[in-house]
Amino acid sequence: MIIIPDEKSKRDKIRYNRETVKTVLSVIQKEHEAEKDRIKFITTKVQAMLTTSGLLLTAITFMLQAMAEKKTFALFAGSSYPWMTQQSPKILSIAILTVISAIIAFLYVLGTKSYRRIKFEKLVFDKELIREPHEVEARLIATYEEALYGNIPIADKLVLFYKIGSIMVIIASIMLFAVTLNILL
Repeated sequence: MIIIPDEKSKRDKIRYNRETVKTVLSVIQKEHEAEKDRIKFITTKVQAMLTTSGLLLTAITFMLQAMAEKKTFALFAGSSYPWMTQQSPKILSIAILTVISAIIAFLYVLGTKSYRRIKFEKLVFDKELIREPHEVEARLIATYEEALYGNIPIADKLVLFYKIGSIMVIIASIMLFAVTLNILL
């Protein structure tokens, strides 16, 4: 972290290389933008997964309803896997719970989070406006760094919940596929 002393005597002792400050500021700004883009990308993917989850939930519910009305059991009569015939409602019920858990994980990702922003307010005071440009850039580096340290863990947590939800959707899809195959075979 770059330390910028406020007292003139201390400031005179520390000299910043102007080019280094500009380079570091550019890099940290790009990193901050990349983190914002990562969060937007995750949110977009979650919206697609929520749609998929809704379709999957509809298909599973339809199959359970058909089984409850005993229309599908006639199809199961000639099944090669009688144990699957008996377990299909249980498997589909577990699949529903799995999809609902995935939807909860996805909604967590879409929930309102407090992301850190740069503290530009500190840069518009009169004493900041009279400083050398490289000193102000050095202060900007510190504020970007602080925002990044707060936003990276938030984005990492969103990625984790997205992965958990995606795995649950895959598991539920496999369960639905297995029951569907049993009906068709």
